[in-house]
Amino acid sequence: MINYSSILKINSKMDIQVHGLSFNLKTMIQEVTSEHIAIHVPSYRGRERKLNPGDYVTARVFSKDAQYVFKSTVLGQREEKVILYLLSLPSHIERIQMRDFVRVKVQMPAEYRLLKSKEDTDGSYKKCFTVDMSGGGLQIVVPELVETGALMALRFTIQDSKDEDVLIKTFARVKRRDTAISKSGRYVLGISFEDIDERDRDQIIAFVYKKILEERLLEVER
Repeated sequence: MINYSSILKINSKMDIQVHGLSFNLKTMIQEVTSEHIAIHVPSYRGRERKLNPGDYVTARVFSKDAQYVFKSTVLGQREEKVILYLLSLPSHIERIQMRDFVRVKVQMPAEYRLLKSKEDTDGSYKKCFTVDMSGGGLQIVVPELVETGALMALRFTIQDSKDEDVLIKTFARVKRRDTAISKSGRYVLGISFEDIDERDRDQIIAFVYKKILEERLLEVER
């Protein structure tokens, strides 16, 4: 029997993808009972999106060390002080540990913009480059001192399975800062993605595994 209270916690962030839609909606868990999960009205790029009874959804809940993925159905909605949508309890929940995000060394150009908040639109992007990459974040080299905990907007381009360019745009948080790597004052930052679209994360993970496979093929040829 699933212990829902240990996984689906109040105020936990949740991404949901409605069957038939190509993008994820962002929401938050408000309540968990023996009959349903109540969530806030989901949104996409700041705009609220309506759910309909009978909609099939794939949900992803985030915790500190893992993600939990499950399938559910929209049961309806409840109106109190705010509108809440009710989802069916899942029969199975898949746990994905953060350490399952394999990291690969890859150098490529990227751009970042330091933010005061996620609504901050001031400032321009600055150039940086990546050192390594995983589905959870990057190591990047930047030309300035950036404090641990700083929030940034990040964008970079990777290639999909057809070698077509895919532009990734996401927020990121600085988790670690190394000392300057040269007299020019460049710094290595360990950053983790925040509020990333899970479709983008899947693209990054596929890109990482593609790079790992390419490295192994090179080793065999040697």
